[in-house]
Amino acid sequence: MQIPERYQADITAASRAAADGDWDDVAERMSRVCKQAMDSEDLQIARSAAVSEADAYRRAERPAEAVRAIRRALDLSNDPTVQVVQELQLVAVLLDVGRLEVAELVARERVAACGPGPLRILSIDSLCGVLLARGDVAGMAGLIRQLEDEAEGTMTVAARFRRAQLDRLGGRLEDAAEGFGGCMADLDARDGAVGAWAAACSGLAGVALLRGDAEDALPLYDRAAAAWQRAGRRSGELRVMAGRARAALQLGASTFLPNLMDAGVSYAQERDLTLLQVEMLEVRAMCLAAAGLKSRAHEDAAAAVALADRVGARLLAGRARYEQYLAGGGGDVSLRQAVLDLNDDRPWCARAMTALAAATPDPDEAAELAGAAVCRFSAMGMNTDIELARALLGESAK
Repeated sequence: MQIPERYQADITAASRAAADGDWDDVAERMSRVCKQAMDSEDLQIARSAAVSEADAYRRAERPAEAVRAIRRALDLSNDPTVQVVQELQLVAVLLDVGRLEVAELVARERVAACGPGPLRILSIDSLCGVLLARGDVAGMAGLIRQLEDEAEGTMTVAARFRRAQLDRLGGRLEDAAEGFGGCMADLDARDGAVGAWAAACSGLAGVALLRGDAEDALPLYDRAAAAWQRAGRRSGELRVMAGRARAALQLGASTFLPNLMDAGVSYAQERDLTLLQVEMLEVRAMCLAAAGLKSRAHEDAAAAVALADRVGARLLAGRARYEQYLAGGGGDVSLRQAVLDLNDDRPWCARAMTALAAATPDPDEAAELAGAAVCRFSAMGMNTDIELARALLGESAK
């Protein structure tokens, strides 16, 4: 397609901005090109610009603008492949803003409508992400088997990444580390895959943290942060900051400044990024609690619980309830709900069980919970957590 001179300056500048990860600039320039092309009835250029605009607004994490751009791209497009990709873009935006039921509905429709091939793999992968957010781990496991059966060539990395996530949830931490590491190796030299590489590196850092290897996690978080920055994905950088805060607290920091999390909470609130907001509130609550600011910690954790419950993000709600209890709020009833919420996240469920063992006045229940937690932590290689559960088991036997 030959591009008329009147569009060249914006398209060239947008290409440079995309290389720098400046997606706001890309989106605004491609929006201008799209409008000019529509006014001039250059429909082929308008269609191409609309697709680029929608992708850029999604990467810029501006969901309201992204939805409008996606709708325009769908209205202009007459290509079935482009329409599928735009609907999957919409799933990603809906996921970001916590519209999980609608995201699942759209993703399931795409999976059902796609025949074998790359678009079906992308659709299944998108649905995996939605089910993970909803805490439907059994449903996600079934889809991962489909990915592994159907993915070919470069698409197999999607199956490996989702399998690593599933292994992490199931407490198969060694397998998860191998899976995330394998994804990083596969993606290392692949053009346009810096964001996917950053996600795998972040996943590997999270596994190290669960195993009590905070010193190993920190350099991984550094690498992930640099990659997220190159990709222009602020939410990835903020999640890395949250991971670094967890690592600092695990290493014994008691003054990891809670206000470092303020920017993340504000960013998520301003852009209506609900799932990110839950995560940032939860980690800020941890930092506040470690600094002795229990009342403010309880407020943040309670807000995280309410948000996660509202959108149906069960696993996030469970972790927030657990942190709320540690901050001195929520009570035993909330902690018991955390155990139920986290049933499909074995590492965090075992942690909630350990807290409940310490909280319950019933020595038999305490012994049962602590014993189960010791077995789980031992099987998962979570050596730091084992000692606490063993201590509680010893106390319950007195």
